[in-house]
Amino acid sequence: MGAEPSVAERDAVIGLINAWVGPHKLQYYLTFRYLSNVPVLQVTISHNNYLTDADDAVDLFRYIGEVAPLSYGQLHLRDPDGRYGHYNTQYLAVLSRGIVTEIPDPFFTPCIPNVEGFDPDSEEEQCVSDFVDKYLPIGSVVTLHGGTKKLMIFGRHQQDTANDRVFDYVGCPYPEGNIGSRATFLFNHNDIAWVHYFGLRDGEEQAWSQLSSTANERNSITGEDMEINGWAIFWESYGWDEDINDQRDRIAVEVENQIDAMALRDWVNLGRYNGNPMLQVALQTDHYDETTDRIIEFFHYLMEAAPGSYGKLHIRDQEGRFGDPNVMHLLLMARGSITRTVDPFFTPCVPKIADPGPGQRAKLSELAPKYLPIGSVVTLNNGDKKLMIFGKRQRDTANDTEFDYVGCPYPEGNIGPKATFLFNHDDIGWIHFLGLSDDGPQSWANHPVPQSNTAAK
Repeated sequence: MGAEPSVAERDAVIGLINAWVGPHKLQYYLTFRYLSNVPVLQVTISHNNYLTDADDAVDLFRYIGEVAPLSYGQLHLRDPDGRYGHYNTQYLAVLSRGIVTEIPDPFFTPCIPNVEGFDPDSEEEQCVSDFVDKYLPIGSVVTLHGGTKKLMIFGRHQQDTANDRVFDYVGCPYPEGNIGSRATFLFNHNDIAWVHYFGLRDGEEQAWSQLSSTANERNSITGEDMEINGWAIFWESYGWDEDINDQRDRIAVEVENQIDAMALRDWVNLGRYNGNPMLQVALQTDHYDETTDRIIEFFHYLMEAAPGSYGKLHIRDQEGRFGDPNVMHLLLMARGSITRTVDPFFTPCVPKIADPGPGQRAKLSELAPKYLPIGSVVTLNNGDKKLMIFGKRQRDTANDTEFDYVGCPYPEGNIGPKATFLFNHDDIGWIHFLGLSDDGPQSWANHPVPQSNTAAK
């Protein structure tokens, strides 16, 4: 376990960061705060048009990874003009273990309609499939038109052998996963009514998508026992309203008063960027206390006062009072509701953002609880090929042996029964991405064991 950096060492790193920031003129968008002697950097850029400052902010993240490889964080980027990437995608630059990965946010993508409403002035009927490109990555969780059951995509370009028809996707029930060939569903992109969770889209997935369309070193870190970091952009409504600026000004005054009424001024900051009010939250403390509850209560207040708001609250409680101490918990605010889930990039915290401490278990499979949700992307011990889990508690009918998981290659997905892999929890060497976690996967752990080892169709 590496030693915790001294205050002098941290100040030296902050000096290097400030020296880098100056020539790039990013100081207008950055806020450094010390919370329990831990430096926290907050970045906020809002402008009517795309600025190169967005690229500089990502480069800053990379620089921080070089000079302070123990750092971790997320940078959210959205560019409706489409110069940074797809206009309807909320991108994330995820900093962990000295590496920055750029990837779509799995919760807020597609932005329309996940955080904003459809255009009411459109003369054509609109649906979510119009706002996301083919093909969604495997691991995405969707519902179809006329349906209520969630399905997780585990394959693309699928042929129905009964009639030779080719479909865009094959899905299995979520959260159950593979429960036999009769519970797999073939469907097309325009059948999708809602995207609940956007699967992992990394460099391999992007390369696969382009192909299909045409045919560290580890460091030890120590931290405080309790940390909360978050942000929110608030709107009166997630629809379209001509009076929205007046409404936001009124709500901003109410929110400012509520911050003071709840005595949260030290941890909650309301600022304006390009005229748009944005909330930033940062808390570092030794123990879970009533301040944590007040911040969460305030998040709920904001949702009720401005139901069009959207944002995230990351919560890590190493004492375990809020939940599993090795989980980066996440409260998602969007479209008038708050959902509790798990951050797919930083969970499990050890070893994703920290090494085991003295006396802690070091094996990843012991640090991550059974069973991982379907849609999780892993590599196995002594393996380098990524696999996406699409079923749990699987029985190999050839020898009547039960396994914890069945997986298919990532990013290819289902390419036939010979390319499905049965493995156990102890076989997992690394978790690249955690599938959608809600109340479902936990209740599914005691479900009867399926008698098939593949959902290939």
